[in-house]
Amino acid sequence: MKDATRLKPTKTFEEKMQDILAFRSEIYGLCALWIIFFHISDRVPVPFSPNIITPLIRMGNCCVDIFLFLSGYCLVLSWEKNFNLTVKSRFAYFYKRRFLRLIPPYIVLSTPFYFWKYMWGFSAPKVDLGEKFNLIGFLGDLSTVNFWLKGMQTTWFVCAILVFYLFFPLLYGICKKHFLVGLSLILACYAALIAMIFLDMNLFWKIGIAVSRIPAFVSGITLAIYRKKINTDSVFYRIIRTLLLCAFIVFVFLFPIKNFALKHFNRFRSPVIWCSYLYFIPGFLLCLKFLFERLPAFLRKAIYMVGGGYFRVVYDSCLYTSSY
Repeated sequence: MKDATRLKPTKTFEEKMQDILAFRSEIYGLCALWIIFFHISDRVPVPFSPNIITPLIRMGNCCVDIFLFLSGYCLVLSWEKNFNLTVKSRFAYFYKRRFLRLIPPYIVLSTPFYFWKYMWGFSAPKVDLGEKFNLIGFLGDLSTVNFWLKGMQTTWFVCAILVFYLFFPLLYGICKKHFLVGLSLILACYAALIAMIFLDMNLFWKIGIAVSRIPAFVSGITLAIYRKKINTDSVFYRIIRTLLLCAFIVFVFLFPIKNFALKHFNRFRSPVIWCSYLYFIPGFLLCLKFLFERLPAFLRKAIYMVGGGYFRVVYDSCLYTSSY
């Protein structure tokens, strides 16, 4: 009996990811709530916040990378499922399904905000309020063009994910050529961020928040493409898994120290923190899987409802008051 238990076959990487994806909506919901508390903590002091709770809330920024990683992984599954369609039909189905989920709620939430911003808000004329409505600025923000031209704005996440979705078929084709190609894209993103920091810091502050999230999206795509080829019994896989789990533990317990140590180096603080989120994802997903397997059904259902709707892709758009 003991020998039979010992010889129980190890789950494949694909099966392990399926176990995590079974709680995908719950993960999205928790990440959305975490992001809300992260933004609110910028404007409102956290009550009864000991040294553990505050750093934990401040780690909410990494939930964006978790969402993008799972999005990249699931996009591959959806894309490959429709290989039986013609190329034209596959592209039409893919873009229609993604953009119809994202754009309508974004327009509904963003239009009144940007109208207020350019009519009466901080971007309106200081005299004769409302007489010189900046239509070009309004349309630039609403269309997400201003993010790529002028820099970070409230809805930067939507601006970034639209481009990520738009170029997904191209990224899929590139990463499918070889596993190392996906790794090269990730390294290229880091190289671009380093170049921005030393050559044009203004450019980094404009689009660095989006560029630093590309590695998470590409990682999800690459792992999904090669999910059937990853051998979970190999020594290499176990070494990488151990290193990533150690990185997760170090990240969690040293996050406050990292913030403190880098606070005098503003030029590198955000780049280092943003780029470290990628290595936090595996450990975080395993912890969430462990958590949701043991949560009461009613609580898991409540979190599922948050993550199952439009809220998960427009939560940043709902936080105007806390972001400005």
